[in-house]
Amino acid sequence: MKNILYSLLFLIGCVSLSISQNIDNFCGWNYNLTSGSSTIAILSTENFELYSNQFENSISVSEITCPVLIGVFYTGENDQLFCGGYTTWNNSSNFSIAGWADDATTPIKDGFSSGESYTFQLCIEGYGELLFNAVMNENPPFLHNNFATNGLSGLSSSVTFVDDDLFTFLSNNCSLINNIEYSKKSDILLKTDLYGRTIDCEKYKGFMIEFYKNNSYQKIYKF
Repeated sequence: MKNILYSLLFLIGCVSLSISQNIDNFCGWNYNLTSGSSTIAILSTENFELYSNQFENSISVSEITCPVLIGVFYTGENDQLFCGGYTTWNNSSNFSIAGWADDATTPIKDGFSSGESYTFQLCIEGYGELLFNAVMNENPPFLHNNFATNGLSGLSSSVTFVDDDLFTFLSNNCSLINNIEYSKKSDILLKTDLYGRTIDCEKYKGFMIEFYKNNSYQKIYKF
């Protein structure tokens, strides 16, 4: 726990530095630096999976070797999402995003309101943007699930269901750290719920277990 706390203190201290770094903004995201911000920590001990229904397999975001950005978004005019901060995804160590507050001195909303919920997106160079299923970490020292000026939040492990063409893109354009070979549907022997009952994947929602021909299995959550 002490190591995590020290890492988080370092992250908080480096937020202003990381904002000034020259990040390759291949998604065209823009945000305003205002007088208030929050810190959202992403710890290397958490696992963030992208799941494809066609390939019936998942990969970790940290296994993608193409450049990846993660952005945090607020709701602005006409209920549209606007970027409130972003950074480069780090595959090997803890990192953080600064989410910036609305500037109350201007008539247009240009940041997060107090208590506003976060929406996250990933952007993969050459592919584009996708919504990211972010689960807020409710364990200490994370005290805030929503925006709070000077607040500290964190993300927990999660699974994001993605379009099948993303896996095809990654396979053709982004070599994977562990040289993962995607499993086709024919590699799956059985799908069950947590009680071992066979399920209809097309209708089922919730936690399920997939059993593969290589004697491995995987527990996933289907929305």
